[in-house]
Amino acid sequence: MTGRSSQALQDTGGPYLSFAFLCQQVLIEKDGAHSFIRIIDRLTHAEHGPAAPPEMPAFKYSLVLALGFRAGSARGNNEIRVALERPSGITETLPFTLPVHFEGEERGAFFTVNLPDMEFPDQGLYWFIIRLSGQFVTRVPLRIVYQRYAP
Repeated sequence: MTGRSSQALQDTGGPYLSFAFLCQQVLIEKDGAHSFIRIIDRLTHAEHGPAAPPEMPAFKYSLVLALGFRAGSARGNNEIRVALERPSGITETLPFTLPVHFEGEERGAFFTVNLPDMEFPDQGLYWFIIRLSGQFVTRVPLRIVYQRYAP
């Protein structure tokens, strides 16, 4: 890897991000096992016919944000916040906080955040920005593409 300092690559001891992605549905079995259905990083919105607008109209789509952490050496209470950066560059913090308690070692915390009827007014790249106790953890991308089919 070039362009990164050795300090940026040092192990912090935890907590560790195990996974972060968007999907359509999460099934949680009786034994606690998770199944993730349709992992999504790109949505195409299509309009058909002669009345199809040249610019993408706003549309809604339901998503699930799946997050998983492993504690490592981390202990105690923390909180997860999620912000959405729109293609315009405008960032808004989503209106929820996820409390998390780390017990250490391999013990983890898994979250499935239902995002029902999220509105996408613009095509382009959206980023879901994940912070743990105020510290940046990762960014999860979602590309919105508009396709117009007009005769």
